[in-house]
Formats: sequence, C-alpha cells, structure tokens
Amino acid sequence: SHSKIDGKTGEWIFFGLEFGLNVQLHITIFEKNGQLTRHERFKLPRAAYMHDFSVTERHIIFNLPSIDINFFDYLSGQKSFLGAMQWKPERGNIILVFDRMGEKAPYQLDAHPCWVWHVLNAYEEGDEIISDFIAYQNPDHILGDDPALCAIMAGRKGQYNYPGEIRRYVINTAKRNIRLEILDKGDYELPFVNPQFACHKHRFGYFAKRHKDQVLFTEIARIDMETLKSESYNFGKGVFCSEPVFVPKPNHVYPPDASTEPGWLLTEVFNSHKQKTLLAIFRADHVSEGPVTEAYLNHSMPFSLHGFWQMKGGHYD
Repeated sequence: SHSKIDGKTGEWIFFGLEFGLNVQLHITIFEKNGQLTRHERFKLPRAAYMHDFSVTERHIIFNLPSIDINFFDYLSGQKSFLGAMQWKPERGNIILVFDRMGEKAPYQLDAHPCWVWHVLNAYEEGDEIISDFIAYQNPDHILGDDPALCAIMAGRKGQYNYPGEIRRYVINTAKRNIRLEILDKGDYELPFVNPQFACHKHRFGYFAKRHKDQVLFTEIARIDMETLKSESYNFGKGVFCSEPVFVPKPNHVYPPDASTEPGWLLTEVFNSHKQKTLLAIFRADHVSEGPVTEAYLNHSMPFSLHGFWQMKGGHYD
C-alpha cells in the first residue's frame, strides 16, 4: 500500500504481496525517470499481511506480524480478509532485511510480537539501521471479536484498548541482531516525515494522535525524534483530523541535524458539529499555536485517513 520515494535519488520503491499456496513478496524499483531497474519475487517464510515497509540508503526492511490467515474461510466467502486473520502473539514477528541493490542475499531476524500499520522513516548510521514506526502490542482495533474500525461502521465504539506506540528498531547489519526501543507510549498513527529525508536521516516526525475516549484522531503532533520533545494541537472532541502532510518551504535547505524544521502541515479535518470538512494548515515548527488558516468546504466529504502525496515543482499533487 505504501511506496517510498528516495528524498535524494528520486528512486521509487514498491512492494506487493501475491497470495496463493505460498505468499510471494514482490520488490519493484523505478528510477527517477520512471525506468524499471529491479523487480524480484521472494517466497515469504510464512503467510503474512503487511501494509507498509522501511527503506534506507542500502536496505529494504519488512516486518511480518504475528498472525495466522485462514485462506480457506476467505476464499470460500465465509469470512472477509480481515476476518480470516487471527492474532497469534506467541509466534513473534519476523523481520526480513533485503539489500536494496539486490546484490546480497536477504536474511531474517526474530522480533517481539506487534502489529504495524505505518512506518515514519528509516536510515543508516554506520552498521546500524534505524527504523521509526507505529506499533500495537495487540491489534484489537482491527482484529478480534469486536474491533473498533469495523464496529464504527455500525455506529458502535467496539474494542480499541491498545495504543499506537512510537517504536524504533535498531538493526546491526554486521552482527545481524535487532534492538527494540519504545519512544512514546501515547496513541499515535499516520506518521509523516519531511519528504526530502525519505530513506535518509530525519530529525522530526509528524503524527495524528488519538485520545482514549475517541475512535478517530483529534490531535496533530510534532516530535523531535532525537530529544523526544513534542508539541501538539487538539481540535477538540468531535473534530477529527487525518494524516499531517509536510510541505517544505520552497528553496529552503534542510540539514538533517537542524534543531528546527520550518514548513507547512496540511491535514483534512471533519467537524462533526458543523457537519463540514475543512483543510487545516499549520506552521510545522509552531504546531501548538494551531492552524494559521482553515479552508472550509460547503459540505462534508467522506472522511479519508490518508493517501499518496507526490511533490512536483515545489507543490503537492
């Protein structure tokens, strides 16, 4: 579901899953000009579903969650694809590390069980891969007897007991081991990084944040991933925001270790009190001050969590 555009080279990296007797992983890479440079297929060590992945300067990393998939129930129409999944934390996760150039054989590492929807970004420092992402100790909001993201369609709250924590994997490529760090136990999702730092070292992350009494997100947060200092803005109960999209300032030079990151944050918002949709625009380095402007539509539109954004000529399409 999520492709990566390298912030320096412009390469476009995709993955896909081909389901069958064995689940096949597809890796596809295009050059900046659109020319196909690599497409390979790999048999996964077990059936899995993945929504996102990590890419660095030299590696591609996949996180296979602790689930079982009952393909018979799904293919026979007895259950939906999500309904055919079962959470099996005793299995643990499997981390697959691929060489981005395809010159070295991939390898796998064992990791603690977690569910991952979205990755913030990943980069390398010496022999270490640093990957920042959102993870759930238990995905009861999407899998189980009464998951919230299904129950909400019927007007019920459902189960949503485990927060989206900000986590970090530190993978030593020389020793081939992995270390887990939990950076923030708040409830975050839909991470976004300055696209100029995609696949390279970043300093700041932007997130949507949920409060326990809400099913959807009501807050936008900016976190310094080095100091873990954060600031946020809460729209209030019943006003739901989506993915915060970072827009760089034109012609601004962004050093990866700079202590500030000027630019703009855009997020689609649904105001349930007014039954209208709006676009909220923030100064990225002053999120807590709230939107500098809000552009309302004359009506509501279907609430979308996020999408694909590509910058062309200094603006997003």
